[in-house]
Amino acid sequence: MRTPPLTLLLVAALLNGCASNPSEPFAALAPTPDTARQTPAFLGATPLQWNDLAAPLAEAAGRAVVEELAITHAARGEAAARGVTISDTDLARERDLLLTSLTPSASSAQRARLADRVRRERGLGPTRFALLVERNALLRAMVRDQIEVTPADMEIARDATAGERRLARVITVPDRDQAARLRDQVIQAEDRRATFIELAVAHSTDPTATRGGLTEPIGLADPAYPERVRRALTDLRVGEVSPVIAVERGFVVLMGEGDAPPVASDGRPLEESVRLAKERIAMDRLAARLLQNADVRILDPSLRWSWESR
Repeated sequence: MRTPPLTLLLVAALLNGCASNPSEPFAALAPTPDTARQTPAFLGATPLQWNDLAAPLAEAAGRAVVEELAITHAARGEAAARGVTISDTDLARERDLLLTSLTPSASSAQRARLADRVRRERGLGPTRFALLVERNALLRAMVRDQIEVTPADMEIARDATAGERRLARVITVPDRDQAARLRDQVIQAEDRRATFIELAVAHSTDPTATRGGLTEPIGLADPAYPERVRRALTDLRVGEVSPVIAVERGFVVLMGEGDAPPVASDGRPLEESVRLAKERIAMDRLAARLLQNADVRILDPSLRWSWESR
């Protein structure tokens, strides 16, 4: 599915992600000290040693883990060199931003359940999630003073948010039959929203996959989106699932999330959203630079295979 320019996409995606309410669903997810064990598992009565796990784990997920650790390590070093520090408040805010970007319209109980399912799909256990929050907080702390919201930024954002807008979740895949199968799974599920989020994370090729398929508010008159998608959204009720829709780069299934909330007349929420969007772009660029300059030397053959295939 086509998307607007990156700035507009991020601006609108964050329109509902500016709240600073405490994120209770993450309160119990703090990492616990890792206890080293000689034997991490058993297959029946047969002990499974870490040596048995190392090569398959490295091949399956080594690239992602090394990349995350490299960026985190480099971000810590860069922040220390600049004299930049982060506080518990900064970490809490990042957790809130992650949570609200995933499930802005859900209740606290729903957010806890859906966030847990999405985290499981992405392999974000206590250790990786804590690193993700720290990494985002460090990157944001290093770029936020460089961000300026200009009148031109605000004009573009106002144009993007003008008129009737809808929120939706989207699954995009290259094959019509796959799209139909995924739609059937959602339709047959007891909890359609949770299932849609899980399948979006696991299968969607759209950039929204990392937040459970949640789109930015889509203007029904915005030509950046295919007419078929906008037409489907016009009458798509909350929780309702669209038919499979053919678009330029594959096939789309939509779930309605209702009308996008109005922007306050004083413009402050919109300005905050623009700032968050520009911060996110700057954070991504900084992370890419840190990774490019990281001194990563892979010695293990299985891990090297994973790293070189990225």
